[in-house]
Amino acid sequence: MGDFKPFLLAALDNHEDPQVGIAAVGVVSDLCRSLETNILAYMDEIMEKLLAILQDPNVKKSVKTQVLNAFGDIALALNGQYSRYLELNMKWLAEAIAAAQVTNSVKYLLLFYLILIISRTIMIKWNMWRICVRAVAMHFRALSRQ
Repeated sequence: MGDFKPFLLAALDNHEDPQVGIAAVGVVSDLCRSLETNILAYMDEIMEKLLAILQDPNVKKSVKTQVLNAFGDIALALNGQYSRYLELNMKWLAEAIAAAQVTNSVKYLLLFYLILIISRTIMIKWNMWRICVRAVAMHFRALSRQ
């Protein structure tokens, strides 16, 4: 990852080409799924770049949507370590909801669906982490009784 990181960060900095942005965010999601908690060492820089994409008014909505979806993969990869980014991510989700201009019911349903999927993804991944922690705790309790 060390040799690859400068190229990934450069691609995330490219706000002019939406295809590069979508591909770079997709790579972040793939890295999260494959490296899991090992990506934590690089996550501060990656999150900084992802948030810069969300803040740039010139970035296409398709790229910003991919960034919001990537938050779910990041949450799954980081497990309990995701809590340091949770407040900031929720802020951006709330701003995305507030900024959405809904002119017809179809767009409203699509927006609701997007919010539902992102929220559900984050919550499922968070709950999976909690279940694993409980299972480990129960296992240790059982071992200590023996």
